[in-house]
Amino acid sequence: MPFLTVFGHTVIDQILCVKNLPAANSCTEVLSTEVKFGGTGANIARWAAHLGMDTALFSLVGEDMPLDFENALRKDGVNISNIVKVKGAATPTWKMYTTDGNQFIGIMDQGPYRDHMPEVPVELIKNSRIVHIGTGRPAFYRKVKATAKGKIIALDPGQELSYVYDEDSFRELVEGVDYLFLNDVELELAMKYLGIGRKEELLEHAKVIVHTMGENGSELLTQNGPISIPAAKPEKVVETTGSGDSYRAGFYLGLSMDKSLEECGQLGAAAASYCVENKGAQDRIPSLDMVLERV
Repeated sequence: MPFLTVFGHTVIDQILCVKNLPAANSCTEVLSTEVKFGGTGANIARWAAHLGMDTALFSLVGEDMPLDFENALRKDGVNISNIVKVKGAATPTWKMYTTDGNQFIGIMDQGPYRDHMPEVPVELIKNSRIVHIGTGRPAFYRKVKATAKGKIIALDPGQELSYVYDEDSFRELVEGVDYLFLNDVELELAMKYLGIGRKEELLEHAKVIVHTMGENGSELLTQNGPISIPAAKPEKVVETTGSGDSYRAGFYLGLSMDKSLEECGQLGAAAASYCVENKGAQDRIPSLDMVLERV
């Protein structure tokens, strides 16, 4: 029986370091290329399982899903029996063109998420304690949310809030959820969609707002007032890819241990601080003891 079921992307990340980001109708040279395992769903699920939570992942991939990616998820304890391989589709791919100055352009190939409507995994949802609704299509997640009634539901639309959602679909999904995860950019857009001027007004729609702010830490907006969480200090900063996903896994770790919301945020910050020390969101996931020690 999963403590946490994560709905979201499983993605092959292609990171191309370039001399500069080209203007329209121009070219630039690729200096190096790396291929990493990623995707918001796979990142959160793998971190959560590695930290000891019983975690299942629901994700759409193609028949070309790399076997070593499957094995890596399985080795860390992720239940991957609900990863759906869609015939004729390619596994989602994220191409990031980045410079040494940390500027980047991202291009997402949605693969089967573009036009495939899967069956809702009713039994998986009913057997889960927390249902994390991440990246993917709002039309499908409306069905997931309805099935998950009575469960702890978190909404985490990510960057797709800007190009997959609209005002109506966001409003429908956010109403009544237990946790809403947003970064700075997503927070501003969520407020625009809902027609509100103060972030505290988000609490009229979701019970707890988890606002992540990178090196500035995070803030938890609750019915009893805000809780400020400082960023945990990493030994070094190599790359920030996946840091938000690792924060979420750390936050859920706190929930699994019946910690206070402040402690959940601190665990999230500690997990995120390890993520930024390496390239790739899944390359070196810390142990539970390491996360607790950093808190």
